[in-house]
Amino acid sequence: MAKSSRKTLLITLIIVVLFVGFVAALELTGRTSVILDRGPKRIIDTTTKTTSGAASAQSEFNSGGNREPAPAQSKPAISVNDTGGLEQPQSATAPLVSKDGTIKVTSPTSKGLFTSGSSLTGKASVPKVSYRLIDNVSGVTAAGELGVVNGNFSGKFSFSTKATQGRLDVFQTGAGGVENSIIEIPVRFR
Repeated sequence: MAKSSRKTLLITLIIVVLFVGFVAALELTGRTSVILDRGPKRIIDTTTKTTSGAASAQSEFNSGGNREPAPAQSKPAISVNDTGGLEQPQSATAPLVSKDGTIKVTSPTSKGLFTSGSSLTGKASVPKVSYRLIDNVSGVTAAGELGVVNGNFSGKFSFSTKATQGRLDVFQTGAGGVENSIIEIPVRFR
């Protein structure tokens, strides 16, 4: 074999050995898995952390102490008194019923007047029902739960609003916050 072809072969062999060594080093450190299948890839945390105690250049920075309360929202003040299912007015209209029959609302009625002092009443086969009051001015103005006692639920709403119409949603909140058995009741405000 000629001297130049031996030299070329030797250089090629050295390059291959270095490349294989480099890939093997990456394999062993877990940075690649070209040869070895190691299952799911490792995710490296690239978030930046600081140990500085100096103030930030951000205008809203605080040192973690007490925070000022958020500015007051323009939403109406609403309170709901859970009356434990004791209020069950007799309505001349048929109750609004969820598709699965789990919840029946007797008051308010669809497109009925809902004013301060009005009650949400009905029957349910679950331990509690959730509600959400939405108006056409502020959006969601109240949300909460009412306990079901002996199959009945009721709650008295106290509020003032400039809205003229809205909706009262009544539903069951399942695992993970999933809403089930939803009844959407269009209401009018005075």
